[in-house]
Amino acid sequence: MRVRPVVDVEEVLAPELFNGVITRMDLVAGRPIVTGDYLFSLDGRPVVAVAGSFPFYREIRYRDEGDDVVQLQEILVADGESIEVDGIFGPATQRALEQFYDRRGLSAPHGEGADPAEIRSLRAALRSAESDVVGRQLELDTLRADSPGDAMAISQAELDLERALAMSQEARARLSEAILNGGAILRPQELWVRTHPDPTPTRVLVAVGDMVVGGTPLWQSGGRVASFVGLVDEQTLERIPPDSPAVIADVPGVGDLPAVVSAVQAGKKTTGPDGSVGTDESSSLVEVVLKTNVELSVDLDPERTYRAELELEGTQGEVLAVPLAALTDGTDSEVAVSVVDSQTSGELRTHLVDVEVGVVAQGFVEVAPRRKGELKLGDRVVVGLSGGEAVNGAG
Repeated sequence: MRVRPVVDVEEVLAPELFNGVITRMDLVAGRPIVTGDYLFSLDGRPVVAVAGSFPFYREIRYRDEGDDVVQLQEILVADGESIEVDGIFGPATQRALEQFYDRRGLSAPHGEGADPAEIRSLRAALRSAESDVVGRQLELDTLRADSPGDAMAISQAELDLERALAMSQEARARLSEAILNGGAILRPQELWVRTHPDPTPTRVLVAVGDMVVGGTPLWQSGGRVASFVGLVDEQTLERIPPDSPAVIADVPGVGDLPAVVSAVQAGKKTTGPDGSVGTDESSSLVEVVLKTNVELSVDLDPERTYRAELELEGTQGEVLAVPLAALTDGTDSEVAVSVVDSQTSGELRTHLVDVEVGVVAQGFVEVAPRRKGELKLGDRVVVGLSGGEAVNGAG
């Protein structure tokens, strides 16, 4: 049976909110991505790898709350910050985010906040309010020092001091709010969240100058092979025991590869002109999956086929069989045998006969000509440098 490797390749896509032109590229195929890596830049802003459970889906600003804030705080704690993971994007989280960028030689993005003139006005209002508190406190202290004191005047002074303190606190809060609103924010496209267990790119799909939006393929990862797929007819399928062992021969970099029949796909399979696999009730072939004992990381061409040998339960009656070494590449099929026409004075004349293969046993393989009558009992076939003979085999 001829089988093809199933190459496990995954495309990593840009998260939904990514949008910009790549202005710097640091991704390298074959180099694992670890937390904190600078991957590339979008419109001059960095994209840094972090570990998490889901991509960030919004800008996170001062006073925002939610599970995404929890994830950000956990990322910052893992990066060395000592902050409370409470799901609230407050001043401590802002400072920690600033430090996250600083450690990488980058500047954190900031919110718009208030303009400089408004900040100056708020600072002036705070100074005025604090000065009023000092004056009210001095007035109260003077009244209390008089003997006998004026009780009504003292009571009024105490009320005036309370109001001045309240106004001072309000002025400080307005200034703090304006400053914090202009502090560090999280832009979702600047943190790429690692959710894949093996984020090593095997092929980078984007380059400097490319436009990236949500869903753009950024790179491919994977490339491992853990199974092979072949097609057999229904008669052969009936002779494949469940979990039967198999060997995939001459795999580059491996040699003979042990495997086991792990699944038979339901329905009859066909391959369309575009390479797509579909179901066709008129087809007599079904798909068999061979799972390898080990996962391969070698570079295998998914379009190349390999010979797989299975231990089957037997043949249905008498069949033609040839030595395994007689198999060669076909003209209209993947497998053929060279049939000897004549041999005169050491000169061998042959022609190829395309065949389908079946049961393998004791060094022989069941064969059937693709065109009826082209191979028959007693035909001599080429085996390496010498000839052999097509013989009967019985199940």
